[in-house]
Amino acid sequence: MPELLNLESFRFRISEISTMTGVSTRQLRYWEQKGYIHPMTRTDQQKARMYDFHTFVAVRIMKVFLDEGYRLPSAAEKNDQLFS
Repeated sequence: MPELLNLESFRFRISEISTMTGVSTRQLRYWEQKGYIHPMTRTDQQKARMYDFHTFVAVRIMKVFLDEGYRLPSAAEKNDQLFS
């Protein structure tokens, strides 16, 4: 069964992450600038940001914390605590 669902193969563009999480592309770029999320390293000539499944989950969780009233640094810290 694990072979059927390889999470490493999921890749999303910034607009797709934005649509799926409700976090604007502008916010995602800001989070990236602050070091809370990181795009995948591209080896091809494409310049579009791509994110893996783990980043999608992190963005979604941080969005939940933000909606609960946490500030971004606290939301990112709580997200890190969940995965450490």
